[in-house]
Amino acid sequence: MAWHIIADKLYAEAQELGVLPKGLVEELFGDVVNVKLGAFARRHHFRKMEGYQAVLRFRKEQLESLPALEADLLEGQYHSAFIALHEKTFPCAYYKGQQILDRLNEQNRVLVVMENNTLLGYIYAQIDTGGDGYLDFVGVAEHARRQGIGRRLVVAATRWLLSYENVPQVNLTVSSTNRAAIELYLKIGYEHLWTLTA
Repeated sequence: MAWHIIADKLYAEAQELGVLPKGLVEELFGDVVNVKLGAFARRHHFRKMEGYQAVLRFRKEQLESLPALEADLLEGQYHSAFIALHEKTFPCAYYKGQQILDRLNEQNRVLVVMENNTLLGYIYAQIDTGGDGYLDFVGVAEHARRQGIGRRLVVAATRWLLSYENVPQVNLTVSSTNRAAIELYLKIGYEHLWTLTA
């Protein structure tokens, strides 16, 4: 049986069984080279989103190549400053600042760089349900950019995530148009795995 027939049948059955409830806004992400998935999306009238996302990975075997850069754990007195910086940096993000704070625990952390009690930058890092580390948001105050703060945050968060024995790698997704961020990740040692379209 052809791929498209099986895929269409599985999708229809998922909808019938209520796995995909009616009225749900569905998203579909796939590698730009996956022409079968692209055809599936068109057949089922998924709306094409603008832009592409690059998926990058850093493996535990590479850990020794990272410099010894550190960042601090976000403390309660800086929650408001974190929320303000996050909302300014990512005004349309899927998590608002308070939602990130509500998710914090031993495996979800916000690391920060501070100077004179001023928040210069933050990174939200977590261990996802599959057991991999994931870097979700990196924000640096406009006046503090191009000073190595982003690099420091990414390295510190990567080190923290890989300090867990059962975390084999750290992943992240970034807009393909954000060339400065991609170059930073590549210089640190992340490898580009795929380019996704939505």
